[in-house]
Amino acid sequence: MNVEHSSRFMTEISGIFGPACETYPGYAWDFLSRNPSYRRDYLAHRPTGLSAQSTSQGGKIREEQPCDRAARKWGLKTFANPDQSALQAFVLWRPSAYSAALQVLYASSRNEQGAGKSFNLSDLNCDRQHFFDASQTRYTVLKSTNFWIQIYGKTQSPLDEKGYFSVIFTGQAGARRRIDALRQLTSLSRDGVEDFALIGRQKTRLRLRNALTAYDIHAGGGSYRDIAIALFGEALVSQNWDPAGGYLKNRAVRAYKRGDRLVCKDYLKLLSKKSI
Repeated sequence: MNVEHSSRFMTEISGIFGPACETYPGYAWDFLSRNPSYRRDYLAHRPTGLSAQSTSQGGKIREEQPCDRAARKWGLKTFANPDQSALQAFVLWRPSAYSAALQVLYASSRNEQGAGKSFNLSDLNCDRQHFFDASQTRYTVLKSTNFWIQIYGKTQSPLDEKGYFSVIFTGQAGARRRIDALRQLTSLSRDGVEDFALIGRQKTRLRLRNALTAYDIHAGGGSYRDIAIALFGEALVSQNWDPAGGYLKNRAVRAYKRGDRLVCKDYLKLLSKKSI
């Protein structure tokens, strides 16, 4: 492979992860957005007037439209633009698909919440996207490169982010994931985005990044050697590449197949993984 050919693929993949969201829900979107069937569905059903309204505190809100029902099979509350990254796109996972989503009770004042810890959305200095459905339930995602927290609850004032809320816990499946999410929410409320503490041992996302890279190179017409160069470096591949097989080619093949499975369906499995 000539240097020009190699450089082209390295240039093409350089923008894959920016702006990146190093969370499992973020990666789930990165894979789903590459699914050809989802992209066709989006083009066929995408809602009109996609520009979201702004709240007075800087969040963004979108109202449910009839076409959003077609997004449910993908695990989403509404169609999101597949050409946008996880941080940019209006991605809200359905609680049935994302068990870490926290059910909340909104109130106009802290006193209405009782003695427990309560939160105010306008105090959380991070990206906030809201989806408001016909049942007056507001679905909210709070996200950055380090965290992805979803909450949902009924509210009479969808554009108001000043009302306090408390988290409701039930015995439904995924309680441990919701406890993890509450710990993240508490850390975010206490420390803010800049000092947000990543709680617990973080699992590496390298396998997911490699799977995305391999899938994109293969989809763009690249070879397994191109994938290996992107993942392991041109010097190592030049010294150890075996066209008939070999460990580097096998690793490149596995990375692509993992990416292909995640794009086709397995992206949903990422939503059940421990987030912290």
